[in-house]
Amino acid sequence: MKWVRVVAAAAAVAWAAGRADAGVVYDQPADYPGPYNGWTSSWDYVSSGFGFQTFDDFTLGSAARITEARWQMFAWDFVTPGNNPTFPVLDFWLMDFWSDGPTGPDVPLSRQILAAGDVSATFLGFADFEGDTVPVYEFAAVLPVPFDAAAGTTYWFSPLAYTQGFNPLLSWMSGAGPNDASVQFQIEGFFYTNVFDRPDDRAFTLLSVPEPASLTLLGAGALGLVGYARRRRAVA
Repeated sequence: MKWVRVVAAAAAVAWAAGRADAGVVYDQPADYPGPYNGWTSSWDYVSSGFGFQTFDDFTLGSAARITEARWQMFAWDFVTPGNNPTFPVLDFWLMDFWSDGPTGPDVPLSRQILAAGDVSATFLGFADFEGDTVPVYEFAAVLPVPFDAAAGTTYWFSPLAYTQGFNPLLSWMSGAGPNDASVQFQIEGFFYTNVFDRPDDRAFTLLSVPEPASLTLLGAGALGLVGYARRRRAVA
């Protein structure tokens, strides 16, 4: 898809791992290697157009310019268990920050597409999921355009993997957060079709380069999906 290639080229930046100038401004530690769960946040943008995007909320005590994000996921072949452990063919990542509405994620504030090579993947170990052995990774990305977050305001964060096929998938692991809840959007084609309440928080960390944070929210990059759905409750 031409628009994906153009957006990815514009957004791509060199990865600089373990930057000494970045400090943690928000952290939800992973449940792994203890008892954990996961919700899919990957989209087959090549063939079926089917996928899910998972969101979790956060609120900062002080204003900060978010420049980097880290999150934990596991890869799972749910069709052919004998293929596990495995990893999907992954081309891009969508880094999303949304506003908070009356019932959850409401309006995209920052949407940035990064090439897969600009997001680091660190293997953490193997885990058991649904009786299958799955590999667990920590992903990390420097945002091409920082996201300026105000103090005391609730936002929703989501990393979405663009994969070549829905199976195997990437599932965002649970973490220790304040409200034991996350939200998952179903994707069909380029549109969100259903929204689900999901239990437990997700495992992620947001970092910032120490500098005075502007309170101007920066709209960024590009739209990774055409259109969005205001959250509504759905019944499985």
